Amino acid sequence: MILSLNKPISVLIVALPETAGSALYGMLDVLCSAGNIFQTLVRSNDEQQLFRVRIVADSERPFTCGNGIPVTPDCEI
Repeated sequence: MILSLNKPISVLIVALPETAGSALYGMLDVLCSAGNIFQTLVRSNDEQQLFRVRIVADSERPFTCGNGIPVTPDCEI
């Protein structure tokens, strides 16, 4: 069954200075790729954005998380 959405589902990923950069950006990459990675591989124009992913933190100020990875939150709590 293929799920067709009229608009993407909003997803907020919480980021803290203690967050591992690989976990944060890995999850962001997986969610942003959902619905279009196969279409890209087969060169189809049927790509769709299933999720609208944003990074949320206690402030919109940029900070560094684990291993010095820079994070610029999209919104604050």
